[in-house]
Amino acid sequence: MNESSARSGGSAPALKEPSRVRPLQQRLTVAAPKAKELLWAVVLVALPVVSAGYFGRTQIEHEIRAQVGKALQSTLGAAVTGVELWLETCQNAHRAIVSDPRLSGIALCLERDPSALDCEEDLRNTLKPYLAPLGGCAHLASTARGRVWSVGCQPLTDTERNALLQSFADTASDNPAARFVSPFYLSDARVVSGFASRAPHDTHLFTSVSIEALSRSMIAARAGDSAETYAVDAQGRMITESRFAEQLRLAGLLRPTEDSTTLRVEVRDPGVDLTAGERTGTLRQNQPWTRMARSLLEGRSSQDVDGYRDYRGVWVVGAWQWVPTLGIGIATEMDRDEALHSIGVLNKRLLILIAVLGGLGAAVSVIALTAVALRRRAASALARIDAMGQYQIVRKLGEGGMGTVYLAQHAFLRRPTALKVLRADRSDPSALARFEREVQATSELHHPNTIVVYDYGRADDGSFFYAMEYLEGLDLDELVANHGPLPPARVVHFLIQACGSLAEAHSRGLVHRDIKPSNLFACNRPGVFDVLKVLDFGIVKEDQTGQRSITHASTIMGTPEFMSPEMFDRAREVGAPSDIYSLGATAYYLLTAHPVFDTTTLAEACSAHLMHEPVRPSIRLGHEIDPELEEVVLACLEKAPGSRPASAARLLELLLSLRNAKDWTQADAAAFWRSVDEEGESLPQAATVLAHTDGRGSGATS
Repeated sequence: MNESSARSGGSAPALKEPSRVRPLQQRLTVAAPKAKELLWAVVLVALPVVSAGYFGRTQIEHEIRAQVGKALQSTLGAAVTGVELWLETCQNAHRAIVSDPRLSGIALCLERDPSALDCEEDLRNTLKPYLAPLGGCAHLASTARGRVWSVGCQPLTDTERNALLQSFADTASDNPAARFVSPFYLSDARVVSGFASRAPHDTHLFTSVSIEALSRSMIAARAGDSAETYAVDAQGRMITESRFAEQLRLAGLLRPTEDSTTLRVEVRDPGVDLTAGERTGTLRQNQPWTRMARSLLEGRSSQDVDGYRDYRGVWVVGAWQWVPTLGIGIATEMDRDEALHSIGVLNKRLLILIAVLGGLGAAVSVIALTAVALRRRAASALARIDAMGQYQIVRKLGEGGMGTVYLAQHAFLRRPTALKVLRADRSDPSALARFEREVQATSELHHPNTIVVYDYGRADDGSFFYAMEYLEGLDLDELVANHGPLPPARVVHFLIQACGSLAEAHSRGLVHRDIKPSNLFACNRPGVFDVLKVLDFGIVKEDQTGQRSITHASTIMGTPEFMSPEMFDRAREVGAPSDIYSLGATAYYLLTAHPVFDTTTLAEACSAHLMHEPVRPSIRLGHEIDPELEEVVLACLEKAPGSRPASAARLLELLLSLRNAKDWTQADAAAFWRSVDEEGESLPQAATVLAHTDGRGSGATS
């Protein structure tokens, strides 16, 4: 069969049958059991099966609810950590302002002459360096004089000034601590939140916290299609943005002109599902609190995996935690139908089983038909394995989220090939589209350091597959895990090859989006050692000039330890500089055997990559490395995309200019691989890695 017929899934010559499959084909020829035997089997096992099914269902349901509870607690923990980290940063900035010795003189100057322009200018110059990283503003107030001096804020109206002064008057004047002030109205059109404390010379300082930033920390902790995480104040009001604002407008809980839910939605149970068009005759203020809100208002943290109505009247499950240091509660909720979907499926299957065993004659028919269907499915599966174009299956290498990878041989060329087949249960249009785009994206790239795609097509049963080169070696993650930090010269050797592959991809407008050690594979070619292959273009995304899109721009895809800052909060802006950052994070790991930031949750990783500076690799290692190489790695890890090397090609130039760019020789590489062979270390295949990575590239988190 020629290449065109292989791509179209035409007929193929008879293939060599895998020896481990032949016994199954032989078993399929065994005659089905007789009806009388099946009848007695049904009679003898019906009652025990029904009883065991019922008690087994109870245990499984209990375990499902326990797992849902763990998932909710995990999401809640990430949200609480994110909020506490953000607010701790803001609180530290507030404390630094109050502790600044210059503030005392400025406050005294303003007390003596409230209209002194020089004093106000000194106040602005003193506070701006503290406020700039937070994007916030501050007010210095004198309750005795009724004056407020603002820095970086919109001018206050008389009403807003009085409201701010009243908030200080309501607080004990002898409390110097920086306390968190949950969102409150300065005026009908202005809501603020922040930290307040006493300042020198009978003044008070209020530093504003961005409510939008507070809401974004909640959005990062959402899970599932219907889940949301939000914060509630001590009056039972939502103080962050709801993801269901449009539903609230349709239900009349928000006015059409209101674009924010902050302080405008009380977490009360309407008693009916407002999203289904139902209406209640009870005024909102007379409705009871939801179970979650009532618990938080009592200062308790808990969870409910059985279900309760939320503020829309939708049945949800949830977990919540009261944060006494902030005086707010944080809750995460998910529609009960989505969270407990597996229980519904379990109940349906149990009812089907009871119905089948209810009638002896029907049971015989169902079992007989099921046996026939199983034989047909097994025969179809075997035919699928044996009829992948001109490729002969040798053995299965691995299985991942998208498909299964087999070691195969071309019927005529006889070269080893890795054959990737889309899983039958993932053959929906979207999965097939991603699978096809993956092979198209990879096949367009011809750099020697990018894995090669030989062929693609459809089998006789319509299954989509493609053939790629078969590699043996170690991915760089396993290389570091087994052998520790790599010599700097070897790291440069690998980075140069990776830059070559990425430079070609970027020149075609393709962004990899998941560069990490496990997607860089070190292998050997005849006479050449330490050849690097870039794997897994399965979540590749074109820049704004192209049309290919495999991931949604609003979805976090990748591995948090190696993701660029813009992948956490500006996914639509992700471009080639994001791959540069990830390659820098990979280089850091190869040099130190540690990720850039040691984090355990998505929220911690997000905060670290967005706000923290990395420890220099030499400090992490405890000894010096080539300072020029260290500066190149740190340049790749700059927060702003424009501050990194302009392209993979530019990074390649920087690496080639290093003193140790060619210090890692073929003799060094050959010696390393000989030592691996002598130790008897098992080398995985790149195809196996590909089979697993197409399901583990996401962090998160969507």
